[in-house]
Amino acid sequence: MSASEFPPQGHSQQSMELRNARHPDGAFLKAVGFNPAAVDRSAGRPTVGSGTTYYVSARAGNDANAGTSPAAPWKTLTKASSVQLRRGDAVLLARGDTWRGQTLWPKGSGTSEDPIRISAYGQGARPHIAPGIGKRNYAIHLVNNGGYKITDLELSHTYGGIVTYAHGTYGHRYLWIQNVFFHDITGKDTRFSTPVRTNDPDWWKCGRCYPELDLKFGTGVSLAGKGDGRRTILSDVTIKDSVFLRTDSGVEMTPSGKVNHGMWRNVNISNSKFTQNYRANGIGLMYVTGGTTSHVTVDRAGYQRGMDWGVAALSMVGSRNYTVRNSEFRNTVRATTDIPDGHGFDFESDNRHITLRDSYIHGNDGLAILFNGNNKIWPGQQSDLVVENNRIESNNRTRWKGNKVFNANFAPGWRADSAGVVRNNTIRLLNDDQAFDTAPVIFAPNNRVYNAAGDLVFSGPTHTTATDDPAFTYSGPHGAQRPWRTVSGSACFRHRSHASAKKGAAYVARFVGRQAVLYAPVGPHHGVAAVSVDGGKEVSIDTYSSRASCSRPIFTTRKLTNGPHTIRVRVTGRKNEASRRVTVGADALAFAR
Repeated sequence: MSASEFPPQGHSQQSMELRNARHPDGAFLKAVGFNPAAVDRSAGRPTVGSGTTYYVSARAGNDANAGTSPAAPWKTLTKASSVQLRRGDAVLLARGDTWRGQTLWPKGSGTSEDPIRISAYGQGARPHIAPGIGKRNYAIHLVNNGGYKITDLELSHTYGGIVTYAHGTYGHRYLWIQNVFFHDITGKDTRFSTPVRTNDPDWWKCGRCYPELDLKFGTGVSLAGKGDGRRTILSDVTIKDSVFLRTDSGVEMTPSGKVNHGMWRNVNISNSKFTQNYRANGIGLMYVTGGTTSHVTVDRAGYQRGMDWGVAALSMVGSRNYTVRNSEFRNTVRATTDIPDGHGFDFESDNRHITLRDSYIHGNDGLAILFNGNNKIWPGQQSDLVVENNRIESNNRTRWKGNKVFNANFAPGWRADSAGVVRNNTIRLLNDDQAFDTAPVIFAPNNRVYNAAGDLVFSGPTHTTATDDPAFTYSGPHGAQRPWRTVSGSACFRHRSHASAKKGAAYVARFVGRQAVLYAPVGPHHGVAAVSVDGGKEVSIDTYSSRASCSRPIFTTRKLTNGPHTIRVRVTGRKNEASRRVTVGADALAFAR
């Protein structure tokens, strides 16, 4: 089970040809397949658009020039920012030049068919914008506009690489970012962040406790805006063939005001590398509807410290109809025990119809995948979460919330109101005692689980027993009349199940084999069950779900000695605050011999 067996596809070699270049990060860039000098088939021959092309050279320019030819360029980004751009216009920066202490703040909007281009001309290394750390300035700042194509640049030493912000304007379309090198975009040494954790009890609300916000911390690409609770700010965003190195965060949505689903639509990130994100996520997708992240690698998010509210390689909040595929999430850092998370992938809250597939998640300090949902920070139930065909290996090195691969059940006030399925994945445990259940998210029998030595310990059951078979016996608390009732339903195994809301009621399922999966009803009336194997320690399983389902796997045993075993399930009388009752059910037991 070496990494070579399941490699994510690499970066496009055609779009990232290597050439020797003198650059302080040249070795790293070469290793990840990124060209520091931005070799382009059209280098030195700028594409002619439908509008006016403006040229800027820090070395050879003069702001008194016309700026409309390579022979008479402007000098400063301030001059370039003063022009009202129109669709089809272009601002081209001279290769080999660097602008320090300056920000490019373009005015005007293009369209997807005829965008305003910000790119390079001439020969040599990428044009480099480095505004400087220590004041709130950005390399490229887009305010209340859209229709931009930004390519072949180097952006560094600032708090924001490319920052888009919309205030009171909506419906902007088209942002294309390609072949851009973002690096050293951080406030870790200047304590720049919004908010900074203080005695403010609302520190954890992040941007939502601020009326306006275009940047939470140093970010390569920040898509920001003040929402009105219903309209889309920006749609049709593409970020591809780029590198993010030593940024606080790579790509983040930064919402403020009244948030809503679909604040950003059709956001696509591909063929990009995120490395050593100091303080937050490599990628943070918030309130995005539609799009795909594919063929990206996020390595060492949370490097050196992380943020007080936690970090993940990729985190999602409030998003809909999105796919993450063919990517790698590795080595996320949980630097100290007082910082939470450190996960490979975080379904944080309020996500629906999200698929994570064909990816490699490994070596993270925290969980491989967190299923959170509807918690005290981020409200909103989660549903239709699909995790399929992934390779998941050696995660949760710091044993965050226990010795687990996944987490969907934890402390009061942080209930995991998530529904979905984990199916057809290959999972290798960090140690032989590591748990891999995902309840209430379904853990399908077609997953394959290996222990630390590489031995197969779970590959799905081969025998099934119904709850009205003699293998199931039911009991109630002293004096209870008919503590268990039979429930009929076409979705149940053999069309019937059993249920009880009597505290202390219990059932025992007996089987002969080496491993078992317990199936039970879940729904809005269901509470917490206590489950034990062979008289061992009880484990609490929350069987609440916002959607009723009669037959869902809620518990998977570890690999046992092949022989007779018992699973006991007890009604605890407890529930989370969203549930209407404390019901616990029984439907079927599947087991392998």
